[in-house]
Amino acid sequence: MSWYFRARIIVSVIFLGTLGGVAEGQHTPRRVVLFVVDGAGIGLWSLANFQTENVSLREFPVVGLVDTRSAYGIYPGSAAAGTSFATGERTFTGAIGVGIDSLPRQSVLEFAQARGLATGLVTTTSLTDATPAAFSAHVVRRSSQAEIA
Repeated sequence: MSWYFRARIIVSVIFLGTLGGVAEGQHTPRRVVLFVVDGAGIGLWSLANFQTENVSLREFPVVGLVDTRSAYGIYPGSAAAGTSFATGERTFTGAIGVGIDSLPRQSVLEFAQARGLATGLVTTTSLTDATPAAFSAHVVRRSSQAEIA
C-alpha cells in the first residue's frame, strides 16, 4: 500500500443528503462530506497526484484550499490551523474555536446544526485533539483536554 493511502483522515464532518457540487441547473446538495487531513497541504496532494494513478481526490466534485496561517504568523500549529479551517477566522497559536479576542467563533459544524441539519464528527484520533476539537470546542489553550471533552 502506498504512503498516500496510509495518510490519516483526521476529521470528517458529515451532513445528511446527497453528495455533489452545485452547478447551474442542478439542485442544492442535501449532504456535504468534509474531509480534513491533518498536515496535508498542496505539496502533499501534488506529490500524491504524481506518485500514483489512483488518487481518489481526482474523483471529488469539489476540492478547495484553505489558508490556515495564524493571526500572528505563518506557523499556526494544529489548534490555530484547525480553528481557521473550522471557523474561517484566524486566531492565535494554541487557541481552539476562539478568535484573537478569546471569544467563541461558530464552526461550520455548529453553523449546520443551527440550521437544523444533522451532523457528525468522526476522527481517527481523540476528539480532544486540536484539529477535530476546532470543529466543536471553544478554549484558549489546546492543553485544556478536560474542558474540550
